[in-house]
Amino acid sequence: MKSIFLSIMTTIKVINFLFYFFSALAIISSTLVITIKNPVHAVLFLILTFISAANLLFLLEIEFISLILIVVYVGAIAVLFLFVVMMMDIKITESNKNYFKYFPIGSFLGLIFLIPFLKLCLQHN
Repeated sequence: MKSIFLSIMTTIKVINFLFYFFSALAIISSTLVITIKNPVHAVLFLILTFISAANLLFLLEIEFISLILIVVYVGAIAVLFLFVVMMMDIKITESNKNYFKYFPIGSFLGLIFLIPFLKLCLQHN
């Protein structure tokens, strides 16, 4: 009885680790999709984001939706994006614009949207 309990607890720990791993991978790869300069690499990170999301759905035992996500989004849409980006032959140029001048306005707007979210989260505890 004790070994069954330990094997169940070990399985739960592995599933929790995989869930946190794929969650972190999805967040990091989706951030890289919008911040990376090379469009081909951005599409490859988009594919990695889709695969991470599909793995999360698979861990939540939603296998059909997980496989549909891989087949439809990765198999069709992301590959189409990759072909279009590769056919466009986009040249990467360096930008001399100073984006930090928008930081105070963006921080203020982010704070405005963050405050109600935090209030909502603290009310339910």
